Amino acid sequence: MTNSPINANTYTDRNETRPGLTRVQLAELIQPQANQIREKTTIPATVARYADAMRAADLADVPDTFPPIIVRMIPRADGRGAVPELIVGFHRVAAAMRAGRTWLMAEVVEATDAEARWISAQSNLTHGEPLRAKEHREVFRAYVRAGRCWHRDKRGKQRLKSSRDIAADLHGLRSHTTIVNWMRQDFPKLWKQMGGEIAAPGKDKLTDEEQSQRRRDDALQHLAQVESIARTLTDVWHRGEVLAGLARAVKVLEEAGPCQRIEDEF
Repeated sequence: MTNSPINANTYTDRNETRPGLTRVQLAELIQPQANQIREKTTIPATVARYADAMRAADLADVPDTFPPIIVRMIPRADGRGAVPELIVGFHRVAAAMRAGRTWLMAEVVEATDAEARWISAQSNLTHGEPLRAKEHREVFRAYVRAGRCWHRDKRGKQRLKSSRDIAADLHGLRSHTTIVNWMRQDFPKLWKQMGGEIAAPGKDKLTDEEQSQRRRDDALQHLAQVESIARTLTDVWHRGEVLAGLARAVKVLEEAGPCQRIEDEF
């Protein structure tokens, strides 16, 4: 099975008809570090292993065993449609690109920035490469910021979950005493309220400007990578391909709307 142009129809017949899934072009996929709970976005050995499994499935013309990636849709600045943003599946996307695939099947969800990070964290808890000890705390923070530490009691009132309930939600990642300590250090206001009756919390939602700034930071981070890699390209054709890609990016930016020209000192 493959989703390369050679065998795209077979892949579509076996996968794209699955309910609730959509096909996502990898070239259009935004992969923000903000949605990745790990310190390193991908582990090279894992990407290589996944890519080998995908190639083997492609050669045998059979479905692979990888679950669909999870994305959310970000509206385009010009109002014409939306662009997929990756939430879960960083290793699978990297492996698919390495295996020569151009698209993957994806589950599309609606999620705020905080919810997207928690969905990613929760996925890392239940499958994939084990998280490092230092990454456990980021999972906890994502859980709290996504509002998962709240529940409604029998009378319908919203209350903060106990440290034991939170520890259970996190699949026993750390003991309930560690949860209490983390809550005290990272969210002191919530720590004071643990076990007591409280008012419903307000939603911590980013403004459109703050969301745009976050995506600008992601774009600039990728551009910095391009600058570093460009210095290592020895083939004139390879440099030309990268230059053509940059020209396409400039065109997309100009079509998205008016731009404030910034003078950059080299």
